[in-house]
Amino acid sequence: MEVVSFLEMAIVTTKLLEQDVVVVTLNYRLGALGFLYLPEEGIHGNAGLKDQRLALQWVQENIANFNGDPKNVTLFGESAGAASVQLHTYSKHANKLFHKAIMQSGTANMEWVLQNQPEYKTRRLTELLGGSIDDSQSILKFLQSPRVTPMAMLESRMALLTPDERRRHMPFVFRPVVEESISPDSFIEANILDLLYEKDRLNGMPIILGYVSAEGIAMVVNAKRKLDIYDQDLARLVPRNLIVEPNAPEALEVAKHLRAFYFNGQALTPGILDNLVDLLTDFHFNIDLQFAAEVHAHRQTSSPLYFYRFDYVGNRNMYKRMLQSEKLRGACHGDELFYLFQMSDDESPMTKEDDAVSHRICEMWANFAKHGRPARDWTPVQPHSEKNQAYQLDYFRIDRECGMRRNPDGERIEFWRSMYKKYKPNCYEALRAKL
Repeated sequence: MEVVSFLEMAIVTTKLLEQDVVVVTLNYRLGALGFLYLPEEGIHGNAGLKDQRLALQWVQENIANFNGDPKNVTLFGESAGAASVQLHTYSKHANKLFHKAIMQSGTANMEWVLQNQPEYKTRRLTELLGGSIDDSQSILKFLQSPRVTPMAMLESRMALLTPDERRRHMPFVFRPVVEESISPDSFIEANILDLLYEKDRLNGMPIILGYVSAEGIAMVVNAKRKLDIYDQDLARLVPRNLIVEPNAPEALEVAKHLRAFYFNGQALTPGILDNLVDLLTDFHFNIDLQFAAEVHAHRQTSSPLYFYRFDYVGNRNMYKRMLQSEKLRGACHGDELFYLFQMSDDESPMTKEDDAVSHRICEMWANFAKHGRPARDWTPVQPHSEKNQAYQLDYFRIDRECGMRRNPDGERIEFWRSMYKKYKPNCYEALRAKL
């Protein structure tokens, strides 16, 4: 997947290393170099994911030389990294190359994860860069020529987006794909929803999954520059797995429900940006993430799932600060990373509260990596199998005071359940029946 960074920064893992664990970081190919798809010429996609898998193989072969245990490897990532982690957990090498997983603010069933129209994207890229698209051999020959540089591919990224992707601020062009069965080195061969529902597919692998309270701050920076456009077109924030056709009358109906629920029927103004953050959080992350947790609780019953929400706002919420969004409530997408990692050039002292939160989250992540459970007072989610009742999601709140709670952002999630029941009743009931 393509990842857009806010700045170049080197990170250090001092706080995690204090917990007596070995931390390995990796790089992998992004964009077209990592996720181009041209199966006629043997390019079956997911090269970036296969880079990650190769790094895991390296860990198995070499980590003992660094006092690590190849039989106790935890894979973790955030955002696109978290979605990658979940794809790994449902791949053939799960429980072989790694044994536990942590997914921060990302799951593979989110709309921005898997690539739409991968063949079109490959041909369109070739066309934009001046190549022939007459046949697959011509495309491959051109893309391998000196004329096609990484910078040229990067500069063509926005032109590759479909009008609907631009409309809904889905800036990732080249992403993972479900590979065809003819792929000699496949990473994932089935629809992710089918895999999620496969009974006990994870074979007991412990999982941590969660999100931060205001993920949408990262997206509202763009939205607040054109509030009038969003106000006139709230249908752009209707999930495609709810209403497929973006301009369908039903999409406009759902948009009216969005305005009534999130904005109390009002027009979008700078005074209600927190409400827009809530909507963007749910649209881009929360709906699909909590759905994945519910499916896991019912279908992966041998695999303990520890769910969390990170609420803490302190001096280390760096993304929120860099986006100049300190007046908005909640923790921004990626903020928790700065309590796990430190920037190499940051010599500013930690406040007592920041240090306590950093120590707590590092200790829990390390405990999980070592023993499969993050904390004694953090209990795994339960199926809650009462029929005809909404799912009750147990979660661990990470803040100045930590502890177990139930139903994070429950009112908002219940609103979305009502939307799926109303506009996708057959699919909703079918999915519920599988549980």
